[in-house]
Amino acid sequence: MRDEAHVELVMDWHGLTETAALRRTTTGFSTIKELVAKADGDQPIKINAFLYASLCSAKNFDLFLKDNVDAISDDLNDIDRKMGLLENFEREAIPTGSPKLEETYLAVRPLAIRRSARDEQRTLAILLFNGPSTTEQIASELGISSNLAERAGRALGPSVVDEVDGSFALKADNDVLAVVAYILRCTLGLDPIGALKQRVGASDQAKGSS
Repeated sequence: MRDEAHVELVMDWHGLTETAALRRTTTGFSTIKELVAKADGDQPIKINAFLYASLCSAKNFDLFLKDNVDAISDDLNDIDRKMGLLENFEREAIPTGSPKLEETYLAVRPLAIRRSARDEQRTLAILLFNGPSTTEQIASELGISSNLAERAGRALGPSVVDEVDGSFALKADNDVLAVVAYILRCTLGLDPIGALKQRVGASDQAKGSS
């Protein structure tokens, strides 16, 4: 971990009850300020990396705290590599060499790539950036009915989404994260992997100049 890091980035949402309050649509800075006040180098705040990327973009969260983004660089590089394989698979029909990656992508692609799949695409974004979400949370953030939110979550299918008691969550798997990140980059222009990799590069530059 970077010396005196205030934020410990993780790739899944397991046990992140405290920082779940920092959902991407949170307004104001009160919750962030409370967490910042508690954070120090000995007790860093655990935050999901994708939520952190969103907060850095929307609320300049990185101006408050130091992170340990370099600790997840292997995962980021793995996901980025798989996204490149998916791009070649989609555009040039070049096999990825990973049957599981291709099966996951082909299971989701018909539902999330089509033009009329706006709700499904935005539901993927909510699950990636905000973590496990109930149908009510998805409905509120998308401005749709609970029935439509439930339908959108279930439409994404068991290849990428787990459903438990009306709550949906992305599977904590780099193949799934690569598929979701690739689809969101293609459809909504969102690129959290690129943003996080830039932070790794900035961290490496800072180390080199120190």
